[in-house]
Amino acid sequence: MSGKLELLLLQLLSALRSDVSDYCDLETVDQGTSLVAQDGSMASIVRFHGAKSIVGRDAFEVMIDRLTASITPFYKQRGHALQVVFRRDLDATATLEENAAQQRASAARMGLAINDLISESVHAYSEYVYEEDCFLVFWSRPSLLDPVEGKMATEANTKFRRESKWPSTADAQNLLRPISYLRDRHISFVSTIVDDLNSSNMGCAADLLNVGEALREVRASVYGEYTPKNWRPAIPGTQIPLRWKDDSVEHDASGLLYPSLPSQIMVGQAQIGDRKNLRLPDPTTVRIGSRVYAPLIVTVPPRDPQYFNSLFNSLNRAETQEAGRRRALPYAISFMLESDGLSGLSTMIQSVFGNVLAFTSEQNRDINLSLKALQERKRDGMSVTKFRIAAMTWASHSDEGLKELALRKSKLWRTLSGWGQLDASERTGNPMRALQSCGVGLTPTHIGTPCPAPLNDAIAMLPLSRPTSCFTRGS
Repeated sequence: MSGKLELLLLQLLSALRSDVSDYCDLETVDQGTSLVAQDGSMASIVRFHGAKSIVGRDAFEVMIDRLTASITPFYKQRGHALQVVFRRDLDATATLEENAAQQRASAARMGLAINDLISESVHAYSEYVYEEDCFLVFWSRPSLLDPVEGKMATEANTKFRRESKWPSTADAQNLLRPISYLRDRHISFVSTIVDDLNSSNMGCAADLLNVGEALREVRASVYGEYTPKNWRPAIPGTQIPLRWKDDSVEHDASGLLYPSLPSQIMVGQAQIGDRKNLRLPDPTTVRIGSRVYAPLIVTVPPRDPQYFNSLFNSLNRAETQEAGRRRALPYAISFMLESDGLSGLSTMIQSVFGNVLAFTSEQNRDINLSLKALQERKRDGMSVTKFRIAAMTWASHSDEGLKELALRKSKLWRTLSGWGQLDASERTGNPMRALQSCGVGLTPTHIGTPCPAPLNDAIAMLPLSRPTSCFTRGS
């Protein structure tokens, strides 16, 4: 009885998000490239390297049209979502060392004693080179299934548990969480768009990550300093780590199976700022490890949507201090595009604004005209997406770092607000949820304020035109 009570209390605390691991919604993996969330949603992570050639305005508009045509068939109904995360960090030492290792190997084969020169080049370039990453996270939610499929999946799961006497696994991965009826829809969604991105017509480079690499990038997006390049999770297909069974639940087999993904990903404590805490007085910031993060959310969408290059160039000019050197601003920005952005909006407009704003006919007319324009574009075959944006910057956890963080947040806030005349806010309600939304693939949800946006307009704002090398490795 005490074991069941303990399990119930653990579930309650998880729902209240009392621990940092509660901010990772991943459950297990499925086959080679799909992650599975606790609600059954499937995700695949793609590393987007960029465009293989310099993209002009005309070429980028053609890219937008082709990508819109590729995504539109999947966005006709609710259930699909695409998260795009672009990160720029000041510390590119790991990438420079990776290239240097190849140079040292080549020099050794040729009998050249130039290791000192190679090490010196790493030190010199580290002052000018930045670490850039762009990831596309494809989500397929259980809402894609019709009621019959959902019922059949639940019944099959229940039958298997009963016949096989499957034990409870409160502190391990639920290997029965993947929904077989959702798998084919998800694979089709991912493969179609990735193939189009890599096609000669699109001219981009994108790699679909296997589950081990994907989970490594999920963890590195929050705990970069604790995540080495060769880190790999304990997941189905790898050796089960031996753990001591020390819980009081008799039929719980957590110690005999793979550890839960949140316990492997969220490995360090997080601390939200408090005005009473002299070491972390800003309640809108979060400290993780040796870094303090300052997240922002977009509350009002851009009135004049602009390409991402405009924001990138503005942030590139927002200089900051790092170890006594002037460097560009470190930041991460997360976009979420969910399918069927007009779902329920028309009814809400008519029921709420039709009554509340009945006396202000001019405002009512403007709202109705905006909604009508979106509905006409949807009738013409254009998908309308539910669009959200969040961003964050960071600094080291020190007295000087906290002062620099306040300046960096101010510059990010000001630059972001000038990008298409949007409104941003530091009042996120929960800074950890905002940080979670800026991470790569931690959750299928997003804290940003949703707005309905035509799919092609939303895609035009994504970081898809950054150039890349034709070679994935080497210097």
